[in-house]
Amino acid sequence: MEFLELKQGNMFVVNYSSKFEELSRYSPHYQNEDGERSKCMKFINNLHPKIKQDIRKFLVLTNKCRIYEEDNRARATYYKNVGPTKEKRFGGRSHSKTYSALPYGQGGNR
Repeated sequence: MEFLELKQGNMFVVNYSSKFEELSRYSPHYQNEDGERSKCMKFINNLHPKIKQDIRKFLVLTNKCRIYEEDNRARATYYKNVGPTKEKRFGGRSHSKTYSALPYGQGGNR
């Protein structure tokens, strides 16, 4: 019953979403892929009217999507470059020794 009456009201979105997730676990309808769309609609419909109004403005929506994509690209670039290669760690030079194989029969101890 509490879930059916849940609205954002004066809660911050993070608190509302947390409570929403907690209570939605007890509703079997929202626990599969088919219920995902209904879950999204219920969440949006019970947001504070000002937030819903902003989301329904196409320009705001596209700007939020653009920011989301830019953040994802920046995050991917960061993680791609975060692990320096051996050459980058040592200033572009490899510090490992290279050895050439001795011809058969000229080797060391046997």
